[in-house]
Amino acid sequence: MALIDDIEFYGRAVDAGELTRQRAAELLSRASRGGLTLAGAATAIDEWDGTRDRMRSLSADIVDTLRATQNGRPIPDHVKRNNRARTLASLRRSLRKTDDWDETPAEAAAWDRRHFDRDED
Repeated sequence: MALIDDIEFYGRAVDAGELTRQRAAELLSRASRGGLTLAGAATAIDEWDGTRDRMRSLSADIVDTLRATQNGRPIPDHVKRNNRARTLASLRRSLRKTDDWDETPAEAAAWDRRHFDRDED
């Protein structure tokens, strides 16, 4: 299952009351195989609805930007507008968040150490 599928699956499960947010974040973090921290997984779950469309739009903008720069052209105006909109939306989401996630950074790091075998030598 692709990561976006996992995000939607766990987001729907939390919205339906089938899983707690914390348990879903733990499962999503584990399923991401190191791609998402526990806090990152929780944020992905909070914002699951519309994530697929946001990723599709971002991917298209990346392709447009690469094509433009490879051909010596400036970044297209629609990409600049989309990036500004994404930044503002992200800031608004961050400001809306509640403090119901009571994990400290040390607890998140400990959870990661227990669940992910990382060879970072």
